[in-house]
Amino acid sequence: MERAYQLADSAAFESVEEICQRLLAEGYDNVFLSFEGRTATRADLLRKCRRARSKVALTSARKPSAQSRSHRFRARAAETRRLAERAKSERVRSMYRDIAAVYDRLAMSAAAQERPDNEMD
Repeated sequence: MERAYQLADSAAFESVEEICQRLLAEGYDNVFLSFEGRTATRADLLRKCRRARSKVALTSARKPSAQSRSHRFRARAAETRRLAERAKSERVRSMYRDIAAVYDRLAMSAAAQERPDNEMD
């Protein structure tokens, strides 16, 4: 959790999902699960992100929300697969694999919505 606050203060991130992506890349486990149901923590991190970014007046364009949704779903699918690998019982492994498959389908759907209209034809 401390690392998430450090990243929020760095002004390099626009959202909690981007911080989660970075934490996963840095090797932290159960990142999304750590923030599930913690609305106040997510809101505080988002506030810190916005405050830090406004201080340095970054002018980069914001990513479309559909794109961040597909990235978030892919990351959750990968994290759920890692949980499946570590599960002790086959029943739990199977459950995590099923959840990962749902996240994969959600990612594909979000990615399809990201495409410009001319690419969908």
